Amino acid sequence: MKSRSLFGWGLFALVVALAEPVAAQADPGAEPAVDAKVAADTGRYAYERGNYRIAAQELGTAYRTKRLPTMGLWYARALEKLDQLADAAEIYQALLAYELSALPAEKQAVQKAAQDAARPELAALLPRVPTLVIELAGSPAAGDAPVEVTLDGLAVPADSWPALRVNPGPHALTARRGAESFEVEAKLGGATTDGKSLSVKPGERWTITLTAPAVEPVPEPVPEPVPEPVPDVASSRDSHRRPQRLAAYGAFAVSAAGVVTYVVSRAVGNAKWQYLDDHYACTESGARECEVGDSDAFAAYKRARAANITGFVVGLVGAGAGVTLLLMEPKRERGGVAARLGCGTFELEGRF
Repeated sequence: MKSRSLFGWGLFALVVALAEPVAAQADPGAEPAVDAKVAADTGRYAYERGNYRIAAQELGTAYRTKRLPTMGLWYARALEKLDQLADAAEIYQALLAYELSALPAEKQAVQKAAQDAARPELAALLPRVPTLVIELAGSPAAGDAPVEVTLDGLAVPADSWPALRVNPGPHALTARRGAESFEVEAKLGGATTDGKSLSVKPGERWTITLTAPAVEPVPEPVPEPVPEPVPDVASSRDSHRRPQRLAAYGAFAVSAAGVVTYVVSRAVGNAKWQYLDDHYACTESGARECEVGDSDAFAAYKRARAANITGFVVGLVGAGAGVTLLLMEPKRERGGVAARLGCGTFELEGRF
């Protein structure tokens, strides 16, 4: 019996040794080629000898190289022996979904037999696979970022929350939304524990509840009392003084226009009169001869004289009105300090 066991392990070592030249002949710069059949035979031999860890390693290599149902069947069996039940169920389902029509007709029968053998094994396995049911307490508000759940450091898609299959053993589950860490509560029957670190056994169905951290209410700001406005007496006076001062400035502007009109019209009038005097020897008493001699020049002279008188009157009246308005303007009270000294008293009064 002992010699037969030694022969078996010797044959196993021979198969592994024969597989090495295949990798040695490959391009040194490329990954070593994998002989799926050699890996499958090695893995199955290890499985039959009870070395399930080596079996899973070799059969997994074979299955990832050629995803055939025959290789997947033994790979799933090895995983199941190692209590990796969720991984085994996933391989069973994958090999059952394999389309046999992609194979030549002569190879379909062997692969179909592997699928037929996998169906009852998967049915017997599924009740033993632990399941986590992940629930989010409350409803997320509009605009909230999605909750990110990780199991043993790997992201868990939201569509797998209702029934997440896991392998038996210890697991760590975390949930975050941005910088917020959620509370994770795990329930099994009536028992409750921290879901961030839980130990799962075959066939168990845990309910995981994710609760957002409590947000402390932000106190409403207390409005500061608004001080009552202090009447600005100076501004009130200024508001009365401003229109009167503007009116005074307007009167001075009209006066300036009158002065300009006076100066210009006087110069024009003098020029016209000089022209008439040079040609017609005009005098004030003999203005009739000048008008008859050159009526247009005489009319221009009379217009300039009228404008001269008007400008003088307007300038004089505007200046008088402006000065009057400025003199009647309310006076601004000037600041000062007054001290009063009485019998045993001293008073200090200020105006600013």
